[in-house]
Amino acid sequence: VGEYAAKFESLSRHFRFFREKDYEPFMCHRFQDGLKYEIQDSVLPLGIQRFQALVEKCREVEDMKNKRASRVGNFNSGGPSRANYQNRGKQVAKPYNRPQNNNGGQSRPGNQNFGR
Repeated sequence: VGEYAAKFESLSRHFRFFREKDYEPFMCHRFQDGLKYEIQDSVLPLGIQRFQALVEKCREVEDMKNKRASRVGNFNSGGPSRANYQNRGKQVAKPYNRPQNNNGGQSRPGNQNFGR
């Protein structure tokens, strides 16, 4: 977010509309459009209209998401958290074994002249 905000600010200086007095709500809207979806999803509903406040909130959200992702023992990333006892005591089906042919691995008699 920090790099994106710095680049956005440097480029916005060249955009004439952003130099006018009521540019901040539109600037915030444009900034939010370029954010990652995970950050955008958290910040957009807040309706922040001041650019610096928006950048700070985006940094907070990014830090929070990074901490959550790097947390040891993240329980949301795996399968079921408790044992599945629904199949307890049931026989496990064995995979289907294809019957061996009686010809010792040779092809069927009707297919010998096929394609000649």
